[in-house]
Amino acid sequence: MNAAARPVASLDIPVGGLLRKYWLILLVPLLLVAAFFVFQYSAVRKNFINEVRNHARYAAICTASAIDPADIERIRGPSDEKSEPFRRIQRTLARFHDSAGDIRYLYVMRRSPAAGAKPSDYEFVVDMQPEDSNGNGVIDEDEKAEQPGKPYDATHCPMMVAAWEAPTADEDVTPDPPYPDLLSGYAPVRNAEGKTVAIVGADITARMIRTKLLTTRVVVVGCGLVLSVLFAIIVFFYCGRREAHLRIRQINAALEVQNRKLEEIIELRDQLSRMIMHDMRNLLTVIVCGNDALASGRRFSDAEKAEQHEIIRAKSRQMERFLEQMLIMAKSEAGKLAPRLYPV
Repeated sequence: MNAAARPVASLDIPVGGLLRKYWLILLVPLLLVAAFFVFQYSAVRKNFINEVRNHARYAAICTASAIDPADIERIRGPSDEKSEPFRRIQRTLARFHDSAGDIRYLYVMRRSPAAGAKPSDYEFVVDMQPEDSNGNGVIDEDEKAEQPGKPYDATHCPMMVAAWEAPTADEDVTPDPPYPDLLSGYAPVRNAEGKTVAIVGADITARMIRTKLLTTRVVVVGCGLVLSVLFAIIVFFYCGRREAHLRIRQINAALEVQNRKLEEIIELRDQLSRMIMHDMRNLLTVIVCGNDALASGRRFSDAEKAEQHEIIRAKSRQMERFLEQMLIMAKSEAGKLAPRLYPV
């Protein structure tokens, strides 16, 4: 196999657009980073909700331990709002509300004494005094106090029902219309015989929880974005180096093709040069031999001399044509060949 038939390096090398070609290099790790931070945020939120549940339950337990069960039993309806037991419990609720910080509502409820009432049927005993919590100068609907004896259906609050037996708290924020969404803790109030006579509820609003979670969300998202940007920069640098490497391979392949072509041209030139030298040597040999014969003093007839001179002249003209052809070839390779046109 000669040089022209040998295989050369392929020039079909994909360069440019590496990020489009290898988009999984960037997309998959970014998705993994996003999934990791979503998981982290879920874990942080779960831990925070557990802390809120513990806080609400502990506030309810502390408040329940400070309430006299006898005062609860003395309160029967709205007419008892001005009684001393009612005011005493209300002052206790206000004191613990002021010290609990995040607690929005504190109240005392008990199971409905009505015949046929279900365990989820409750009624208010004492609610906090109405106050303008949002500072708009008006006591809004959710800021009013509930009167003693007002019924409350706790069907949607299973933890409130379970609180009759032991302190507990909602698993997560629970809708409670017409009140705002809440997460509540509960604790039973027991008399001297250990019998539950009421429960204390401590509510934390979903707005407060979302406000505190917002900071955590911003931190988690910010860390995720920073890591994503750093990873994207690394991928861009990697793809840039990869593209440069492929470009170098492409240039090397092109140079290899050019080198093969140059080798073929040089080999062809060498073959042509050997042919020309061989032919010119033959012509020179004939010319020198004829000239030596004429100069040797040997007696030639006029016809023989004329024949020798004609041979020398023909070979000289043949050499002249060889030289002209070589000059034409040199001009052609140098790009200086000018065609001479004649009418035909």
